[in-house]
Amino acid sequence: MTPLTHRMTPFTHRMTALTRRMRPLTHRMRPLTHRMKPLTQRMMPLSHRMRDGALHSQDYGLNLQDDTLHSQDDALHSQDDVLNSQDGALNLQDEALNLKYEALSSQDDALNSQDRPLTHRMKP
Repeated sequence: MTPLTHRMTPFTHRMTALTRRMRPLTHRMRPLTHRMKPLTQRMMPLSHRMRDGALHSQDYGLNLQDDTLHSQDDALHSQDDVLNSQDGALNLQDEALNLKYEALSSQDDALNSQDRPLTHRMKP
């Protein structure tokens, strides 16, 4: 016997004794394990259905979020259309004011040209 084997022998004996003491417990557990097996198999479809239900709920929630985002996107497009319409209206007002300014400038020029001959005549 080698020194290592000699030192391991007490542990081996203890493990053998422990195994012998565990055997009755193992034998008593075996019927319980056999009774649990059908229950576990019956529960498996339930757990699959629960998982599938959770996935469906998650999918439904994501679809709702997607619909919400689409609605927000539509609302932003509508706001953009309103702002573009307002911008167009402001551009038309600006154009009208420019035309009015040009008309007033023309009137002013016409009045100024009418004034000159009169002031020119009045000079001694």
